[in-house]
Amino acid sequence: MYKNLLIENDGDVRSVLINRYERRNAVNTVTKKEITAAINEAAQDGTVKAILFGAVGDGAFCAGQDLEEGSEADTDASDMAVVYGNLFNCFRQCPKPVIGAISGSAFGSGFQLAMMPDYSIVAESAQLAMTEIVVGFPCIYGSILLWNATLGMKAKELVLSGKRISAAEAQALGLVSEVVPQKEVRPLALKTAHEWAQKPPTVFKWMKNLFALLTDDSMKFAAGYADKAYNAAYQANEPQIYMQKFLRERRLAKAQGKV
Repeated sequence: MYKNLLIENDGDVRSVLINRYERRNAVNTVTKKEITAAINEAAQDGTVKAILFGAVGDGAFCAGQDLEEGSEADTDASDMAVVYGNLFNCFRQCPKPVIGAISGSAFGSGFQLAMMPDYSIVAESAQLAMTEIVVGFPCIYGSILLWNATLGMKAKELVLSGKRISAAEAQALGLVSEVVPQKEVRPLALKTAHEWAQKPPTVFKWMKNLFALLTDDSMKFAAGYADKAYNAAYQANEPQIYMQKFLRERRLAKAQGKV
């Protein structure tokens, strides 16, 4: 049913896993739309009591936006803004527990996806970063998420520099819930999902919705601002130039055996 996702069921827990390991689980438009559809489907399925969200493989949870797609000159920036908005909102609006199994590094929108579950378990070896500025792309939703986490100047530092932080640093900042050895991430996330599946569903739904409402205005603002910022960036050809530059440098590094 899904091209870029792996769906698994374990009793009343539905696992939704990004399955683009050959692309370091980078998300293109198809993948973003599939994640949105899969989370919404699980939310509406009466047999599903909790959702585990993760990715196939251990090296990278999600490398962020697929740069091969994002660097195309004819990219529809407005459509990209809508797709990203739908992606993040499907987690916020899901009335059921969503447990994150972040088994590897998360960059750009991958970092943002790592922050969307209700409880995220992250591999201690993982690095996380809002890397959009490095590839000429506006980090709108990531900025809002960090600001909503009351990080203040730290939010600006992470977004405007693109610097990487460790899983332990992310936990200390309150951006992820728990840090464990990589091999323990998926088993613990599944165990946690089964535990959260036993929470009273009506109370859980109303309490989770409260947290969504507390940040609703900022996320609505992000949607409109992203449309403007994405279009401005693509009209200036900055994503095309910087993403292609990053891809050339990465190919060279691979050829030289550096990555």
